[in-house]
Amino acid sequence: MCGIAGFILRDGQRPDPALLQRMADALAHRGPDDHGLYTNGPVGLVQTRLSIIGLATGHQPMVSEDGRLALAANGEVYNYIELNEVLRAQGRRLLTDSDSETILHAYAVRGLNFLNDLRGMYAFALHNSQTGQVILGRDRLGIKPLFYCSLPDRVAFASEIKALLPILPGRPEILPAALRQFLQNQFAGGEETVVAGIRRVLPGEALIVHPDLSIERHRYWSALNLSPRRMAADEAQAELDGLMDT
Repeated sequence: MCGIAGFILRDGQRPDPALLQRMADALAHRGPDDHGLYTNGPVGLVQTRLSIIGLATGHQPMVSEDGRLALAANGEVYNYIELNEVLRAQGRRLLTDSDSETILHAYAVRGLNFLNDLRGMYAFALHNSQTGQVILGRDRLGIKPLFYCSLPDRVAFASEIKALLPILPGRPEILPAALRQFLQNQFAGGEETVVAGIRRVLPGEALIVHPDLSIERHRYWSALNLSPRRMAADEAQAELDGLMDT
């Protein structure tokens, strides 16, 4: 479990490192092993890390070798070894044994289409300094959390709602209907959270935040779009066993 947070400001503004640190402090319990801060133009990223893969080389935010991309990620990419083999065959030079570096290279090669190849539980914020965009992505089932708020001067994001509270103007407003749903179901689905102005990135979704702070939604996976498969029972059992083994 790691924690990520950050924001993109209207062009011409620069991130306040003290504010980024406050956001990171709110997520310190999610990442006791390491923490990092990245700023570039109007974008700031922070990450608090629990080391699981790439213990010595997985410091984040992680910046690509050419300096064009920066990543703060939470979670695990299960098939990163297989993806790395493909990336190396395409001439990519991977410098660490961290699965987060796989995300950087896969995005550099395929753009948002790389999300179709990922298997795992993850949430990430990726800054493309060439386009000025920030990509917010979440795994297919929404195992890893990612929240955001859109304000006139910035779009901010974080692994937990409380890391966004310092960004909100004034006292946070609780939404009674959303709170009631959460208390009744012990779960709150959809975009809305219990705090006004703070929303979820949906499972299987990526948000593209443009430099003008407009947000473009990209749904890369939905269980509703799956086609039924017909197979013999023993074939289905063998496939399930193979998936469980990996």
